[in-house]
Amino acid sequence: MHKHLPIVLATTLLAITPLAACQPERQQGDVVELRDFATRYAAAWSSQDPEAFAAFFAEDGVLRVNDGDPAVGRAAITEMAQSFMTAFPDMVVRLDELRTTADHVEFHWHWTGTNSGPGGTGNAVDLRGYEVWTLDDNGLILESLGYYDEADYSRQVNARPVDAAERDAILAVMDKAFAAVRSSEPEDWRAIQLAEGTTLSFRPLTGGGPDELEMRISNNAEFIANEKPDGHEYIERWTEEPTVLIRGPIAVVWGEYEFWIDGEFSHCGVDSADLVKVDGEWKIANFMWTVEKDNCPTA
Repeated sequence: MHKHLPIVLATTLLAITPLAACQPERQQGDVVELRDFATRYAAAWSSQDPEAFAAFFAEDGVLRVNDGDPAVGRAAITEMAQSFMTAFPDMVVRLDELRTTADHVEFHWHWTGTNSGPGGTGNAVDLRGYEVWTLDDNGLILESLGYYDEADYSRQVNARPVDAAERDAILAVMDKAFAAVRSSEPEDWRAIQLAEGTTLSFRPLTGGGPDELEMRISNNAEFIANEKPDGHEYIERWTEEPTVLIRGPIAVVWGEYEFWIDGEFSHCGVDSADLVKVDGEWKIANFMWTVEKDNCPTA
C-alpha cells in the first residue's frame, strides 16, 4: 500500500574534528568528513548535553528555526538546545540525508521524542525537516537555518491521548490489510474497506525524471474488483511503529512500510489510511501510499 532505534553515540562528542573548508567542488574526502560531522551533530542533538551541541557552531554562530528569533553565539545556542532537550528528554535526532552545494550543506533529519518535560502533553512527536548550514573556514557552523512543519508538530504535540483499546483495534484492521495484500483475495479486502472510499498511490513515473510521479486512483469497489491471486507472494510490513490519531468515529494511521515480492525486497514507502467506525467496527475509508525505491531501510 512504518519506531525508533535511539542510538546515541555520546562518546564521539568528546572529539569534534573541524571540517576542511568548503570548496567550490567537494572532493570525496570532504563528503566523508561532512557525513561524519553530520552524524556526530545528530548525536549531539540527542545527547541531552546542550554545550556539546553548541560546540559544533562557530563562536559567533547563528541558529534559527523557521521564522523564530535567531540564537546568536554559543551561549544562546546552548540555551535554545536546552529548551528542546528539556521539553523532550528522550529526543533522538537521526541523519536522514546530506546534500551539498558549493556554498551550503543541507542536513536532513528525522526527529523523535516524547513531550514529557515540565508542562508537557506527554505525546510522542515524529518529525522530519532539515537545516541549511553555512560553514566557516574551520569547518564549524557559521549559520544554521532550520525548517520543519510547525502545523504537523502542533498537531502531534497537542493531540488528545489515544485510547489503547481503540488503537489496538485500528492496528488490527491494518494487520488485516497486510494479510489481504498477501492473499490478494477480494473478500479479505471487502471485509475491511468501505466500497465508497478511495485507494490512491504515488510511484515513480516510468521513464520520467527523479521527481516525476504517477498517481493511480480508484474507488475501493474498483480496487477490490481487480484483486485476485496471481501466483506471487506479496509481503508488506511496518518498518517503524505507525502513528495513530483518533477523534470519535474517525482515525488516521500513518507509517513507513516495506514491500517484498517472492522473498525479494521490492520497495518502501509511507502508508496513510483514513478509518471510520461503522456499527461498532473500524473500516478503511481511504487508503493512500507511496512507492519509493531510494533510501529504504532494507535496501
